[in-house]
Amino acid sequence: MADDSQAIQFHLFIYYSVSGTAAAFALVLYEHIITVDQEVACIWRRKFNAASVLFIVNRYGVLAEAVINLLQYFQAESFQA
Repeated sequence: MADDSQAIQFHLFIYYSVSGTAAAFALVLYEHIITVDQEVACIWRRKFNAASVLFIVNRYGVLAEAVINLLQYFQAESFQA
């Protein structure tokens, strides 16, 4: 009985972790989509400087991290199945 309870808790933890990661990815992607016009106007059409590079590294680093986190969960799910 205790093993069943622990297994259920483990699966709920995985479910909530994947759901939270997917929600975070959706928010990051949504923010990227709605602000791309501002990014083009303020960053890509101007001369590059240190602030531009910092912005690009920060913006696309967060997106890359969100994608990697989401892919890690799906890869872990495929190994467990």
